[in-house]
Amino acid sequence: KLDKWDDVEIKTEFSEHFETVRRFIQNDTVRAIKAFQLPGALRKMFDYTLQEIRKRRFPDAVAADDMSQEQVLFSPMLYAVVMGIFVPMLRDPAKYAGDEVFLKDCKEHISDESFLHNITQLANLFEAIPKTSEERVRDGEDESLINMAKTLKVEMLKTIMEQVTGVVDDTDTQLTVDLYVSHFDRTPHVVSMRTPTLMKLSNLLSENLSKLRLNQKDAVDSLCERIGKWTQQQIEEAEANQVMHNFVMNTRFLFQEDTLVICNSSHCPVPARLSSAGPAGASEKPKLIITYEGDQNMKYSHGNLEDLFCKIEPLAPETKTFNQLEAEFEKLKDDCVSGQPPNFSLANDFMKGINAILELKNQEATTEDLLEWMANSVNERDRHRKYLKQVEKGMRTIVEAKERHQKELEQAKTELGQAIHFSKTLVLPQEILDKAKSYGSRARFETVAKQLGNGEDFGRTMVGTQAGVSYSPQMSKTMMQLKKEGILHSVDEWLSGVDRVGGTVRFTFIQADTGINMTVSVSRVKAGKTVSNNVKQVHITEDQLRELRRKEDGSIV
Repeated sequence: KLDKWDDVEIKTEFSEHFETVRRFIQNDTVRAIKAFQLPGALRKMFDYTLQEIRKRRFPDAVAADDMSQEQVLFSPMLYAVVMGIFVPMLRDPAKYAGDEVFLKDCKEHISDESFLHNITQLANLFEAIPKTSEERVRDGEDESLINMAKTLKVEMLKTIMEQVTGVVDDTDTQLTVDLYVSHFDRTPHVVSMRTPTLMKLSNLLSENLSKLRLNQKDAVDSLCERIGKWTQQQIEEAEANQVMHNFVMNTRFLFQEDTLVICNSSHCPVPARLSSAGPAGASEKPKLIITYEGDQNMKYSHGNLEDLFCKIEPLAPETKTFNQLEAEFEKLKDDCVSGQPPNFSLANDFMKGINAILELKNQEATTEDLLEWMANSVNERDRHRKYLKQVEKGMRTIVEAKERHQKELEQAKTELGQAIHFSKTLVLPQEILDKAKSYGSRARFETVAKQLGNGEDFGRTMVGTQAGVSYSPQMSKTMMQLKKEGILHSVDEWLSGVDRVGGTVRFTFIQADTGINMTVSVSRVKAGKTVSNNVKQVHITEDQLRELRRKEDGSIV
């Protein structure tokens, strides 16, 4: 078709299609971006990131040709959203459009070549969004692509800023509250992970230990060193034969640890040995909540001025430089000394303020630096105030968990007492016995209860074993059953002869703390009664059990 068109027709066709793409970007794509909602956890993480960026005061965080100074601070969040969410989905539509993500209606488009081509070009456009104008020109990108990327960049920055600004980051609060609530929860908490995931996580930690290491004796560092680096071949082999690993979390670790601290790096309540202070932190007093410390490096110079500004009247409008501020402080100090009565305390504060100004001059700081630090300090104190308010509310959650835990303990105590009382006699409630009789059956415990009632206290264990019940898990099978199942290979000739003369050889396995107790018994019928005798007792240790587990199927031991 293009071969029959002249240059004018081709240019017209291209302009029409380009206008269609431009409208799609400015309307449909922008509308989709505005409707996109960041997950709550990600919004809190971005809020924390923003505060850290502001505290560090990066010198290159200045306005650019396509971003204001405030938008520049959100550039790392923009990059994370684009390259961590949008681009991966566009680069792998087969994974993110199908049954796996409950989008089966989109599945049919994955095989459409024109659809895949458009998705790929859209991914290229999104990859250009986080770039600066200089980077786009350096990469030789088309001017029309650059303009569309600028449009999307502005809209995405607005969307991220709207969703992050004003968010209440209660992560520190929830960590503190959950720490105590977890100790009032006796339910086991299990984390399940597949082998390849664990191997990739181990490699990821090993590659970034220099950034993750908290102290000289870091526990994660030590574990990664012992595990070593997994090769790609080992990971692929694990993916071919995946195994699920279950980890029972020690959520009540305070019962085993001596000291609890709030780690200065992670802000998490952890045992001292897992904090940034390391084992040395064990000598510190236990910290139950995060305390506000502020910027200790600036406390002398900036802090003295901030405290002083709270005590005095507003400064003269013409005071705009450090020299003018120093001169005004000198005048106010003299007024305090010469006043009636003199105010030597405030005069001393003015003297500290003057020394702070000299310190700022030596640091070559500007008035903007001072005001920015004070603004950040106010924000930090306000964040800590909100944290304490949240902890105060969280105290109610902790109290409720404590009361619930106390009720559960009382119930468990009652149930344990009932179980102990029942174990002494094994006498079932009459209602259960009557129900069993109505079905023409007899409860097994009824027989055992009668045998226990006739036996002495010292004979209860043997009576229970003979009746088929035990304090420990047990299993009983005849010799013929074990042979049919391929478990028993051969026995002594005299035992085989017992079966031939009508007797029964029975193997009983009882689990013990140190292994398994095996009892071999022989039963015969004499004068119409079954007589049973134990002929052998064997204890299989834990080491022997481990050896048995290592044996291949079909091995004879």
